[in-house]
Amino acid sequence: MKNTICLGLLSMLAMGCSEYGYTSKIQKDVFQQVRRNTVDILLVIDDSCSMLEEQEKLSVNFEYFISAFAGVDVDWQIGVTTTDTYYSEQPGRLIGGDDELILETSDGRVLNAVQWDETWPYEEGVAMQLSGNSYSATSNTSKGNWCLAQETFGDGDFGTPGTDNPSCDGSEVEERTGEISDAPPVAPSMGDVIFTEALLDSKMVPDQQGEWVEISNLKEYAIDLSGIIIRDNGKNFYSFPEGSILEPFQTVIVGRAESENGGITPNFIASEGLTLNNNIRVLSSQMEDAQEIFEEMVVVGISGSGIEMGLEAAHRALSEPLISNENSGFLRDNANLSLIFVSDEDDLSPMSTPDYLRFFTDLKGDAAYRDHNMMNISAVVGKDRPPYDGAASCSSDSGVGYYGPRYIELASKTEGSLESICDDDFSEIAQELGLTASGLKLNFVLSSPADSSSLKVSLYAEESDDSLIAELVQGEDYTFDVEENSIVFNIDSLPASETYILAEYRVLARGTVVSESVE
Repeated sequence: MKNTICLGLLSMLAMGCSEYGYTSKIQKDVFQQVRRNTVDILLVIDDSCSMLEEQEKLSVNFEYFISAFAGVDVDWQIGVTTTDTYYSEQPGRLIGGDDELILETSDGRVLNAVQWDETWPYEEGVAMQLSGNSYSATSNTSKGNWCLAQETFGDGDFGTPGTDNPSCDGSEVEERTGEISDAPPVAPSMGDVIFTEALLDSKMVPDQQGEWVEISNLKEYAIDLSGIIIRDNGKNFYSFPEGSILEPFQTVIVGRAESENGGITPNFIASEGLTLNNNIRVLSSQMEDAQEIFEEMVVVGISGSGIEMGLEAAHRALSEPLISNENSGFLRDNANLSLIFVSDEDDLSPMSTPDYLRFFTDLKGDAAYRDHNMMNISAVVGKDRPPYDGAASCSSDSGVGYYGPRYIELASKTEGSLESICDDDFSEIAQELGLTASGLKLNFVLSSPADSSSLKVSLYAEESDDSLIAELVQGEDYTFDVEENSIVFNIDSLPASETYILAEYRVLARGTVVSESVE
């Protein structure tokens, strides 16, 4: 059996030329796709002030990142941390359970804000609610005034959507009363309207249907919410439509779906622009909502230090005490490890690159020094050497990227992917990174120079003629790279792990220059 595999993605060439003529020899090459891969992927994302657009581009391209895993039996986990080791309370801690809700005017004036982390009350299918005796703009910012709902609603999740909350300590709650004004609705001032409840993780229905946020009018007069915005520090953004009126003391629900939403009746529908981060730090291939959680997770904000230390952040993420505590469950003994750094600046970590490389490789054992599937490092950075020191490596509409030689060195030494932070479209980048992390191969080099017109490729479940899976079509399932003399599979036709690939073709003999166009 031939096991030659070409590492890395190669470009699909439209034209090729070989110095061969035709012979009558028929060659059969048999390859086997690599075995089922188990991989832990650590994304280290720059959270300095210049990175918002790049985070959003990565966020919306999760489907391309994960496309390399789809249908080919890859057991993956993903964790996310940031390059910030200065302002962060726990540098290297995996992102998860942190989020915020901000209510503000169209000109950016904040009316109310609640920011929480993983220490706040959280349980799947249970709303987090403000105590009924703490309805004020100052009280709803404190963790001690929030608790888990005790009453069920609709299909069985817990919460009191659209009604005033009970107290967290069981004490009696005074009814909100006052002389109701019949004056026309007015624009809200700070503290007039506050967040009072949120279901972060629905159990009865998927999150994209079941999540909701509750806001309450604390005033005895009507409030005009037209143009008022609910957002977070990431990509969430919902603007109340014109004519949105909040009556005196009224409590309303902003939900993500109008129907099949767990049994609530939202007053307002935010089908896009409202996702709430679950208390999940490690995404896995078993999670139905992985894409949505990833999209929220990778938009890490832009409040981090401008002294980016991605390698040190990864080092801390995979070291004690974090790896046995906050980051426990991420690093598996039987899994390969893939590190991906996304930054528009070079790394300023304190240790040398050989020291970091040794640490990351040793996590997977001596064999990882020879087999880079076991541990590899990829980077999305400024990858082109600038014309002079201090100059940008690349530029785009989003800004500039500076040369990242430390990341580039480690990507090169571990046969990882190297991509440009300045690319406008991250879909191909995400797909490339996903393929590298998966460990699966697109390219298979043939043993002899092939006549592409005679090439036939088939997939088999086993190394036997009676286990045929499919006969593939050149131009649809794969292309032929004349220059490299290799089969290049399309990502949608990527052979599953441990399947056999049979390539049958007529061999070209040396002597005659043959030009070919292969699409």
